[in-house]
Amino acid sequence: PSVERIRGFTVEEEMKLSLDERIAPQSLPRVLDLFSAGLANEAMGNPYIGVDRIEVQQPHKDGRMLWMEVTFTILLDDYGEAIGLMGTSRDITARKQIESALRLSRVALERKVEEVTALYRATTVLFDANNLPDLNAQIRQAVVREFQQGDCGVVLLTDDGQHLHCDGRSGLVSVQ
Repeated sequence: PSVERIRGFTVEEEMKLSLDERIAPQSLPRVLDLFSAGLANEAMGNPYIGVDRIEVQQPHKDGRMLWMEVTFTILLDDYGEAIGLMGTSRDITARKQIESALRLSRVALERKVEEVTALYRATTVLFDANNLPDLNAQIRQAVVREFQQGDCGVVLLTDDGQHLHCDGRSGLVSVQ
């Protein structure tokens, strides 16, 4: 059976587990909401005839969490009363990991675009002679903000003989 191959539980072990043992705590509220909505719909006289699909985390017998896509339908008796569930599950853990990696890559790429845009704006200011007094302050602010977050350092010399030293590794920022 697939439950044994995917999650490590025998069918007998799986049948003995309660719902909160089958579903991860962070996924359980969504599952209960979906069940409640189906039962409430039925209670209002609208028979439940649909199939629902939900993505949940479920535990493997060895303790790790798997992402599963669960498709189910509520089983009804001859009077339209809910008597059980019938469902299938598919392991989507690899897909969820790829989606997460893509989100992280997108965030990193967006940050790089922001950095390049900020650099472009700073260099644009460099060529405006009317903004030279403000340029020093703007560069200092940008350097402090950007380099405190990274694993790098920089020293900027100013026209008044001071220098701004930022060390991203230690978080040290000093003006001398």
